[in-house]
Amino acid sequence: MNEELRTITDHFWTTLSSEVGKQLTLMSSTVKTMEDKIKQATSYRDAILGHNKALKGTDPKIVARAGIRARQFVIDFPAGLAMQNLSQTEVLRQFNEALAKAGGENGEEKHRV
Repeated sequence: MNEELRTITDHFWTTLSSEVGKQLTLMSSTVKTMEDKIKQATSYRDAILGHNKALKGTDPKIVARAGIRARQFVIDFPAGLAMQNLSQTEVLRQFNEALAKAGGENGEEKHRV
């Protein structure tokens, strides 16, 4: 019985070691692939600065309009909310105040809308 138990344990150990080795190899190759993709990825800054490459050589007004549209967003306040009746300037002021209160000031840099 001891011999059978030893054989089963050896078989289990060999199988487990082999499977763990396969999984480690797979994980290593996946990590390597991810590292390669990260190295090739464009930074957020470069993506923003280069988003109008397709528009180069066209009318500057069209490029400017595309830049403005790329940075626009719409805010839809629920009906009955007091902010719905405010001017764009006042809404902007209140958003910037909320950012400042939420910690939107980082040293000399001040985050704003």
